[in-house]
Parts: sequence; structure tokens; C-alpha cells
Amino acid sequence: MANIKLYKKSFNLDSVAEITKEFQRTLVTTNRSYLFFVDWAKVKKNVDKIKTELSLLDSLINSKNLKRDFFDLLSKYPEVAKVLPILLAIREITFDIIENFDEKTTDVITYSFNTRAQQSSATG
Repeated sequence: MANIKLYKKSFNLDSVAEITKEFQRTLVTTNRSYLFFVDWAKVKKNVDKIKTELSLLDSLINSKNLKRDFFDLLSKYPEVAKVLPILLAIREITFDIIENFDEKTTDVITYSFNTRAQQSSATG
């Protein structure tokens, strides 16, 4: 909810309270429970396959310098990178993340988890 200007411009909503109210107003009623959307047995089976990598990432909790410690962890244990798309709930091994977004320029970083390469580009 950090970018109120975006909601003001796109949806004519001025506050977090208005955004929340509009979000709740537009929710669709369903008879589906969370069990319909998630196969928890499959999740548990898949988590067991990557529990070591997840434990390594868990070591970053309460880090004083998360970015530095994260890159140190990746350099020592590059196999940790394979779980990042899973944690982000994406299927692609290469994806773009908008690093900076304003009216003048957009910085996009492309992350690739099939190699150790990372590329950056800027578009306007």
C-alpha cells in the first residue's frame, strides 16, 4: 500500500482505508475453501525435497545486513537459488522484477535461476 499515488491515479482512492474498503467490496463470494486451492500433501512432499536449502535461507532471519548475508549465502551455497522461484510462487526460472518504477524510467532486473547470471536493464 506504499504507493497511494498509484491508487489515486488509477482508481481514484485517496487513503488506505478507501483502498481496503474497495478491495473488500469487490471480493467474490465462493464456496471453495483453502483446501480447493492448495494440495497440502503435494506441498509437504515438495518441501521435503528442498528442506536443506530452506534451512539455509532460514539462517538469514534477524540478519543485520540481509542483502550482504544473502549474497554470501548464495556464493557459498549456490543450490539455494533453485528454491527462490518456489518461494516467490512462480514457475519460470527466468523472470523480471521492477526495481525502480516512476514516470521517467523503469529499472528492470532479470533474474535467471538456471545460471548464476543476473542482468539489468533500464527502459523509459
